[in-house]
Order: sequence, then C-alpha cells, then structure tokens
Amino acid sequence: MSPNFLVIGAEKSATTWIYNRLSEHPNVYLPATKEIHFFNQFDSNLKEVNNYEKLGLNWYKNFFHHYKGEKAIGEVTPMYLCDPKAPYRIKKLLPDVKIIAILRNPIDRAYSHYWMAKHKTHTQLTFKEAIETNDPRFVQRGLYYDQLRIFYSLFPKENIKVILFEDIHENNQEVLSNLYNFLGVRSSYVPEGLTNKENSSQKPKSVVLHRLIALSTVFFRTKLKMGWMVDVFKSTGVADKIKTLNTKQVKNETMDSADRKSLEAYYKESNKKLERLLQRNLNW
Repeated sequence: MSPNFLVIGAEKSATTWIYNRLSEHPNVYLPATKEIHFFNQFDSNLKEVNNYEKLGLNWYKNFFHHYKGEKAIGEVTPMYLCDPKAPYRIKKLLPDVKIIAILRNPIDRAYSHYWMAKHKTHTQLTFKEAIETNDPRFVQRGLYYDQLRIFYSLFPKENIKVILFEDIHENNQEVLSNLYNFLGVRSSYVPEGLTNKENSSQKPKSVVLHRLIALSTVFFRTKLKMGWMVDVFKSTGVADKIKTLNTKQVKNETMDSADRKSLEAYYKESNKKLERLLQRNLNW
C-alpha cells in the first residue's frame, strides 16, 4: 500500500504535533515512525541518505504494512519540502498524492532549528555566524516560495494544503477540522491531544544516548531491513519513555535584534512572493 497524503514540512513548524493529531484519528493511518526519509536525498544535517535509490519502493511500502483500510494513509517527513529531488520523486511514484505543508515565520523557524542543532551538537556556530555564512540548514530553508512553487508546478492546486504555524496556535481545532476535511475523513473528530505541546525547547541529557538510538533505528531499518523490530519496540512505548527520560526542558536565548533585522531583509522578497502564491497576508 502506498500513501495518499504526505506532510512535507517545514522543519520546526509543528509537524510533530500534526503527526500526533493525525495519528489519533480513527480513519487515518500513519507509520509508527515519523520521518521515513524516502524521497529526500539529504537529511536535516546535509548527510546523504538517498533511501529512494538505495533501498527502493518495497522498503518504503513496508512502513505501511499495518494498514487496516483507513481512508487516509500517509507519512510525515519535513525534509521533503526543501530537498531538491524530493518533489520530482514524489510526482513520479505518487502522482495523485495530497501534499500538506506547514509553514512558520522563517526567522523564528531558523532560530528554533538552530537551537535544536546546537543542543544536539550538530553545529558549533553562533547564530550570527550561521546567518553570515548563509547556513543552508537554518537560513536557506526559510525560502518557502522557491520550495513550494515546485510542488505547485507538479501537483494540482486542489491537492496542496498549506497550514501556518501561527494558525495552529490561534485555533488548533479549526486547523485540524479543515485538515481532516482535506483528507476526506470525519472533520468533527476532536483528538485527545488537541492541547498538547510537542517538541518545545528541549535538549538531550545525553547526546551519546540520543545518537545511539537514532543510529540504531537507521541500522535496523536500512542495513538489516528489519524495520518491524523498530515498530514493535516503538509500539511498546519504551522508546517514548527513554526519550522522555533523556530530555530536559531548556530556555533558549532571546534573538539579537540585529540578527532579526538582517533576516527580515533576507526573507522580505521571498515572503512577498509567497503571499502572492498563497493569496494571503502573512504578517511576517
């Protein structure tokens, strides 16, 4: 079975919250694993994954083997939005798929992403250095217009839904109702986790343990091709408990006003084009 919808990003824009609320709906199927990384060539830290060419379609379809006839079947991988090859690969294999993108003020997204990477020791740069070097992980990924216009050129407009991070915060039930309706499932459903906050500012207590778990998951899925073991482990709830025990809440520093002004200028033209594409005022 192949998915009929994909949540393509952006990173640090409530995709985990969307994943969990979709998972709660009785007529929506999502794999136990968020972020399969099938269509994208590179992961979030620019490391080549390329499961599309290395492992193939059967490996991908195996993520959906627990499907039991739910009307909506999909997956959530935020890297699909910004990866240069992902849109074309998706079009080739899933030409009729529905596309869902969640966008956040690109300045806030960049800062949130930077601190996540900093806490996980994926970068040693200061945020100012990340801006000055135009780090593609944090800065360039906020150029949503250039990313989305490719999807609009490949897929029918009616098959693309764009949600704003800010709308989720203002009226999460309305956002979910509209999203459920877009997927053709009961829009009046109210998930238990409606008011849950996901992935607020956190850092792993042990970076070594965090990486060990991540590498083990990749090893079992891609090297041993025993993804079912990962699914069983996740279904027990043990994985979530370990993650919770290894996580602590943190308060990130306030962004420097000069850095914010620099990014406002950087994103200005892209945001204007995005407003025209989406036909709405973004107030970013």
